[in-house]
Amino acid sequence: MNDNLPDSNQPTLNRQQAPRELHPGFFWVVLLAWLWLVAAFWSAFAGDLQSAWMVTISTAFFGMYFGLSAILLGLQRDREPVHKSFLAYLKGRMDTFTGAVSGRGALVQVAIIPVSLALAGTGMAIVLAWVRGG
Repeated sequence: MNDNLPDSNQPTLNRQQAPRELHPGFFWVVLLAWLWLVAAFWSAFAGDLQSAWMVTISTAFFGMYFGLSAILLGLQRDREPVHKSFLAYLKGRMDTFTGAVSGRGALVQVAIIPVSLALAGTGMAIVLAWVRGG
């Protein structure tokens, strides 16, 4: 076995190293998916006062969750800036602790849950509106 070959699991230390940080567009995708879910909840439950109160509480938790995350992200000093466009980032590769992953694969891993919940919430709101109307 040749010990001079680079280990494929270790990140390379050259100028062309894949970024280790998520592109800011990822956070916008997640944020928009959660906003979409909150909008679906408001459209489904705003007609009833008790339900609207529960959605108000959920909206407040949503604001605290993303507000605190944005504050903490802004306070991080050693964050590596990403100097690529969002589409270029999706076409490239990203370095992770366990190895490289494609930009699209990283987006799927980050956004699959919020986007799926937004789609499910929209479906439930549509069905609820259909049942109430007929």
